[in-house]
Amino acid sequence: MLLAVDAPRVLGDPVKPRLRFVEQTTSEGAWAGRRLLTLDDVPAFELSFWCGTCQFLFERLPGATTTVSPGDAIGPAALDDEVISRFASLLPEATYQPLLIQVEPRLVHPARQGDYFAEEQVATWGLESFWGLPVYPRTPYYRTYETPVDAAAHLYEFVVPMVPPSWNNGDQVLSYATELTGGAALTAVAVSVLDICAPAVEQGPDYYTTLGPDPFSSRRTPQNAGSRRCRTPPATAVPARRRRGPGNPGTGRPPVDIARRRTGDPVPPQSLVTRRVGHMPYQLTEIVRGEGALEDVRAYFHEARPRLFTGRRFEALAGGGDRPGTRDIITADDIVAVQMLSVSVPAEVSIDLLDGRLGRAMSDLLPEIPTGVELGAAEARKLVEDGGPADRAWHLLKSQTDVGYVTAGKLMARKRPHLIPVYDDVVSCLFGRPDHVWLRLHDLLAADDGELHKELTHVRGRAGLSANVGLIRVLDVVLWMSHHQLHRSGRDCAGFGTVATAV
Repeated sequence: MLLAVDAPRVLGDPVKPRLRFVEQTTSEGAWAGRRLLTLDDVPAFELSFWCGTCQFLFERLPGATTTVSPGDAIGPAALDDEVISRFASLLPEATYQPLLIQVEPRLVHPARQGDYFAEEQVATWGLESFWGLPVYPRTPYYRTYETPVDAAAHLYEFVVPMVPPSWNNGDQVLSYATELTGGAALTAVAVSVLDICAPAVEQGPDYYTTLGPDPFSSRRTPQNAGSRRCRTPPATAVPARRRRGPGNPGTGRPPVDIARRRTGDPVPPQSLVTRRVGHMPYQLTEIVRGEGALEDVRAYFHEARPRLFTGRRFEALAGGGDRPGTRDIITADDIVAVQMLSVSVPAEVSIDLLDGRLGRAMSDLLPEIPTGVELGAAEARKLVEDGGPADRAWHLLKSQTDVGYVTAGKLMARKRPHLIPVYDDVVSCLFGRPDHVWLRLHDLLAADDGELHKELTHVRGRAGLSANVGLIRVLDVVLWMSHHQLHRSGRDCAGFGTVATAV
């Protein structure tokens, strides 16, 4: 609901705003660079491409790791010039039109019910051409208001947080909810920008034009002091983003998305649009070469982000599982390291590994598996094939009570990080749960004169990782990061079997 409108005005920092809307350097052969929202000059979100016929897009990037705020303020139930001016200091100088809007935010997760990208967008553009899946924004976001505009148009509103709601302070969210139940109106300050997108040709059953202003909202204030009032707890109190348009970042247009339709048909259900049907599976080499692979690896192993992945220390903890002196012994360090990958070795099995017959049996097998052999090397096949020493050690671990294939594999990967891959349900889903995964990966790494091996080496080097991180671990991170948020158990998962494991 639009509550108030003020006259357009010039606002923003002309020298060094924290938020900028920029064009990335144009790559060779391209006519334009990616459109980005940057925070402190680091890419935080990719936005819809300039062409106007590409799919609407907001995609969170590794630079979106913090919130920005003009500070709390208490103001009247109206537009507050002081709060607007303080928030504007974060923005690039441009002409903006202040609006006061009341919304009821509804949290949406990618690839789940209500996701615009998996439902309405697929009905217009079809599936994303390279991945054969819906566009994946890499963040939960909020849908607020939508309504038909006329017989050929529909209006949508989105609010996109700078960091995911899972990063929120639970006590603070509870405090906001308490204020709401007491009758308070919470306010988040936002900047809106506009895109106009329409497919060049019909690609889906529901062809329409999308106009997409996105709000980037800042912190809430106890009373109405900014641009939007929340009638329900906003589950986040961080900057949220709107789609930007072809003009300057302050377009003065309302914070809405308008979808113009040729028909009034309803959007097809999600189950009809998220499966990759009729396409050949992707090759590992093309995935590793993909634009997001390097960024995902850097984000996973980064040591200085607010959100850290515990698995980044799996190989390096206490000098590594294959270090001299303990490479043929299962140690307490190895058991702790496995916990960094979200699995645990059962207590009784741990005791047996550290001070029992099981540990002695593993110490008999591990010397048969050299530490310097990489999967894909000629001598690796005999180690990982059925009946080979690595296969026998894995089966021994897997046979223990409450130790499944994932935990057994991760213990083996800790002891022989260059030979045995980390392999869990997420990556298994992408592969379609095939048999003999180690041999399949071995053959893929050896095929085409080691092309996949070379691509992984290139990514590892550009990510700044040492050679102690095995190439198969780099591959695991690329695949896991691309799918772990989208992954659902069972064969109905949108990514099931989308990656080829045959040469």
